[in-house]
Amino acid sequence: MERKKQRIVSIIIGVILAVLLITIGVRFVQRRASKASQPESITAQRVDADTCKVSAVTSTDEPLLIKYGSTTPTFFYRIEPSQIAPQGNGKYLQEAQIDQVGEEQVTFTVENFENISTTCEPFSNTAGTQDTTANNNVIPTEALSPTAALSEEPSPTQAPEITKSSVEKEGLSMEKATTYYQEHPDAFISACVDEFKDTYMGLAQICGAAYQKHKADSSE
Repeated sequence: MERKKQRIVSIIIGVILAVLLITIGVRFVQRRASKASQPESITAQRVDADTCKVSAVTSTDEPLLIKYGSTTPTFFYRIEPSQIAPQGNGKYLQEAQIDQVGEEQVTFTVENFENISTTCEPFSNTAGTQDTTANNNVIPTEALSPTAALSEEPSPTQAPEITKSSVEKEGLSMEKATTYYQEHPDAFISACVDEFKDTYMGLAQICGAAYQKHKADSSE
């Protein structure tokens, strides 16, 4: 009877040790995977009034999920596989141009690594200046003929053509963005922006919100 009890106790202890070893192994693998996907560096550069270029160096080709915003990072952009390039030294360059970010300073972080961040400077469109002082001292070598000047008829000035880009675009509705993700379940935020960029404005916020809603509905 005593041996039977000792055997049961040994089995229980063995099961507990096995569970502990499995748990430690899983945590070790998760920690190594998390460390491998952690970006070594991240930078952002202003491209134009509404676009910033984000670059990050990682140890794996696992796409990063970028968070960004003018005050706090609230929008999301996932790097696509086509935007990841091996560097030949075991590192990977993940680089993308993110549209519809606005003209203000934009902060970028990486999902699960919010302590790693960078900023994109505000847009500054400084008009170029042209030095015209040299033209003040130019003396004509030949007098102009008044007859020739009067005989020349001014050509009519063509009225500027009003294009679609000169007309203010309306904002993208949440309903249209949600419908797009329902029809394209594997699309990222950038694909939604590309789909509607010629027709609507304010795409990053609506596409980002619709993407998060679509992912939440898909996980239910």
